[in-house]
Amino acid sequence: MILDEYLIGQLLFPENAVVVDCGANVGDFSSAVYDIEASVNLIAIEPGPTEFLCAEHNIGAFAKLENVALGEHETVANFYLSSEHADNSLIQINNFDRIINVPVKRLDNFEELIRVDQIFLLKIEAEGFEPEILYGSHDLLTKVVYISVDVGFERGTSHESTLPQVVNFLLNNGFQVVEVGRKRLVVLFKNENY
Repeated sequence: MILDEYLIGQLLFPENAVVVDCGANVGDFSSAVYDIEASVNLIAIEPGPTEFLCAEHNIGAFAKLENVALGEHETVANFYLSSEHADNSLIQINNFDRIINVPVKRLDNFEELIRVDQIFLLKIEAEGFEPEILYGSHDLLTKVVYISVDVGFERGTSHESTLPQVVNFLLNNGFQVVEVGRKRLVVLFKNENY
């Protein structure tokens, strides 16, 4: 089950919890969260045009969708598409089909997140761009309870893991490691203040 892959299968979602799905792809993660707690306030973010259309179809009825990339700086950037392998990235990858320009936003600048008191879960899967998403989320981190990050070997053409950057950044910002995935290289963090 996808929630177990992201190490959150045992979490009890409070009613009306805010969940942010960064790298929503076609919406399978958001859909699984909604299936276990229909009151959640889901924000699903997916920059890939084809994946976004699928996500609109799959989760558009119950999630707020954003068709942008996330990063440390607000800009427009090259986005490398490899739709056949579901490996789209802001970092150049092997075997990409084409390059498009996409808007990049800081998660810190999402009005709906600035206004909430708590973000129960932040899930990040960005094909190696996870550190930059976290850097662009710095101001929101104090209100995030859990963060689940895919830190697999997906960064760039050399397929590096983002584990060191992600763990160091979150440990230095008040989070502790709860669990490390065995099936998929995912790390679950919890804010020490919750």
